[in-house]
Amino acid sequence: RRSGSGLDVVVQLVSTKNGYHIWSKTFAGSEADLRPMETEIAASVREALGPSQPRRAALARGGTTNAQAHQLYLRAASEFYQASPDHLRTALVQARQAVALDPSFVRAHWLIIKAERNLASQGQQSAKDADEHSAENLKAVFALDPGSAEAHTEAAFHAYVQEWDWPKAEAGFRAAL
Repeated sequence: RRSGSGLDVVVQLVSTKNGYHIWSKTFAGSEADLRPMETEIAASVREALGPSQPRRAALARGGTTNAQAHQLYLRAASEFYQASPDHLRTALVQARQAVALDPSFVRAHWLIIKAERNLASQGQQSAKDADEHSAENLKAVFALDPGSAEAHTEAAFHAYVQEWDWPKAEAGFRAAL
C-alpha cells in the first residue's frame, strides 16, 4: 500500500490447514528502495519459514568439536559410500576411532550401525553379529538423542526383521514420525 511517496508492504504467513496466523511483518520504504526491500522481505520470509529453534538444535546434534574425530568420520563416510566389503571394513575402523575420540559423536555411531548392517546384507557377517555390534551404538544414540527418528527407525526395523515383533516395530516406526 502506498503512503505518500513511501511504500508499506505487509507480509503474512497463514496456515492453510487451520487458518492460523503464523507470522507477519510490515516493511516500509520508498519506490526507489524496492529492490532492497524485496531482498529484506525474502530474507525475513525465509527465516520465518526456516526450521524452528528446537529443530535447529536437533539439526545441530550429532556433530563433534573434535577436529581429529571429524576428519576420521569424513574418511569413514567416504569409504562407506564406496560400499565394497573392504571399504565398509575400513569405514568401520575409522568410525570406531572417531567414536573413541568423541563418544558423543552421534553421526559416527550411525556410520558404525550402517556399516555393520551393510556388511551383513552383503553376507560378510551374520545379521546376529551385526545386531550385537550395532546394539551398543544404538544405545549410545538413544542416550545422546532420545528423540532421534533414526534411532527409533533402526530399533523398529530390528523388531520387524529380526524379532518379528510387529507391535513393537509399529510403535518404533510411529515414534520415529
